[in-house]
Amino acid sequence: MITTYQLELSARLMPSDGYKLYAWLLTQIPSDVAEALHSQQDHPISQFVTFDKEKDTSIWNIHLLSTEASALFAPAIESIETISLHTGEISVVSKQPKTEIQFEDIIRQARQTTSLCTEIQFRSAASFKQNGRYVIFPQEKLILQSLVNRWNSFCEEYPLCDPDALCMLESGIYIRDYALKSVRYHLKNVYIPAFVGKVTLDSRLPVPLAELWHAILLWADYSGIGIKTALGMGGANVRFL
Repeated sequence: MITTYQLELSARLMPSDGYKLYAWLLTQIPSDVAEALHSQQDHPISQFVTFDKEKDTSIWNIHLLSTEASALFAPAIESIETISLHTGEISVVSKQPKTEIQFEDIIRQARQTTSLCTEIQFRSAASFKQNGRYVIFPQEKLILQSLVNRWNSFCEEYPLCDPDALCMLESGIYIRDYALKSVRYHLKNVYIPAFVGKVTLDSRLPVPLAELWHAILLWADYSGIGIKTALGMGGANVRFL
């Protein structure tokens, strides 16, 4: 089960403050559990900060990617009234009702989607790591690898493990258009090369692979794309055109 939250915060935060919010959230759960989570490779949470210009407030988007993560973090998130950062105290102005979704719901929705064209909006700084270097352009292979790896980490009932199918899937999608700009994501004492903006992808796939691709894209809304999605990077929204 995936559980999502949106919290409206009183302060105007920078996108890189997502890391500070995540660090604060870890202080709200048992320290030994927090330490274990922080050290594991695939974090069961993705989160990022956006700014709502109309309301002049920041929105904290949180996605808990497993039932265990929901049981661990949900009580703390639902009880938040104020957040204490070293820059000051932030009030929670409002919370949208939580949303719960099963992987079966994603698969069902994917089967009902017929679009051949998709827009991915990267709402927080995104980046990839390849051969020890940061990659600041969203290549088709890297998008697919990121999403499939995280899907397999949290959806044991429906593993994506057929290499031939994934190879065919990769060869059938391509970036048609993009509007991106490079940014730096401040994490501790490091500025990570990254990008924000949007890409448009076309696909030419047989129906079974098209359904698989749509499911992977729908998953992107929750998992994020690229590296350090638990620390505020890689927040994404998908729109079928």
